[in-house]
Amino acid sequence: MNWVAFISALLVSGIYAYRHRYTSQRRIFKLYAVQFYILFLLVPFLIVALFNITYQIILRPYVLNLPVYIPPVVLLSFNVFSLVMTIVGVSIHSTSTTIYQVLFPDRKSEIFHTNELFHGPLSHNMIQIGSVLGATSYILAEINHPGNSPVNLYFSFSFGIILGIIESIATIWGTYIKPTLTVSAIATLFNFILISYVFSRLEYFPVATVFLSASVTLTLLLGIYISIIEAADRNIRTTATMEKYIIKLFPKGHPIKK
Repeated sequence: MNWVAFISALLVSGIYAYRHRYTSQRRIFKLYAVQFYILFLLVPFLIVALFNITYQIILRPYVLNLPVYIPPVVLLSFNVFSLVMTIVGVSIHSTSTTIYQVLFPDRKSEIFHTNELFHGPLSHNMIQIGSVLGATSYILAEINHPGNSPVNLYFSFSFGIILGIIESIATIWGTYIKPTLTVSAIATLFNFILISYVFSRLEYFPVATVFLSASVTLTLLLGIYISIIEAADRNIRTTATMEKYIIKLFPKGHPIKK
């Protein structure tokens, strides 16, 4: 519970800081204060908290709930890989955002557009996909190292849904949606397969339940959003095409429209 409260507070502060990433001009050691906070305070504390959760799970007795034995070192390595991927993505994003603020007056320069490749698709996809892989790593770890006592499933599902909503908003806000949706859909299917082996005892797998509900929420919301956007885009293109044909067929104006 303490880790949940701590991580929640970090996420809230991170959202607040991110909202002011372009408007705040205050600097610390020549680095914009918002980026300084994200790089040197928010991310390190968040990673330490998440790794501590992983470590506490791995310390539990190993239980063979899956058809194959997965050594704890492999479970830990997968988790570390996902966390490092996310850290690197955040670092690239903060650095490129700082450069963006400096180069913004000269938006036509080649340096500005090159920086935007790192600021845009690379950093966003690394953060978002790293988060999705991280969720799967926690599910995989806890299935092999279940809790000793049951936990309220309502809380686990509720917290997971909230995390999924936050990640969905962040992904949509970042605009690079399809890569995350693809990886999230595959990961969610894989997560369901993993959870199916312990479905009757979910109360002993609180962390896995949180991240399963988060991945399901993320996949559903991104899928719905993409469907709405693509439907609207098709409607616009269809309307534009019909207008072109109407102009060609009735150059003097459509009689019904008159």
